[in-house]
Amino acid sequence: MGTVIGAVEFTLGSEDPVELQLLKDDGVTPIGSLSGITALTLLLVDADGTETEITTNFSVSDAALSKVKLSQVAAQFTAAKRYSYKVKFKDSGGKQKFVPDGNLWYTWQVFAITP
Repeated sequence: MGTVIGAVEFTLGSEDPVELQLLKDDGVTPIGSLSGITALTLLLVDADGTETEITTNFSVSDAALSKVKLSQVAAQFTAAKRYSYKVKFKDSGGKQKFVPDGNLWYTWQVFAITP
């Protein structure tokens, strides 16, 4: 399994975890250590504007390399959909952070199973 940076694609029903690396604006450099963060949340918005916040099974997988992982993907996604997503957390000082920040969002695509 490779590191996902930006767009996420997987097939409906997949049990594979999704790992994301949180990067600075240059798209290469990790944002920094995630040690001591709290309130880690995956924010998703579908095409209808429905917002979903996932905190269960979403955790830091490698603090030094700014990696987070969503486990048990099938349980969280029950329909083929396209979402916009970002990661939200509070840093060790309690300040709210978003990756990507501002009005930027990444794409999260769940495909239907094809025969």
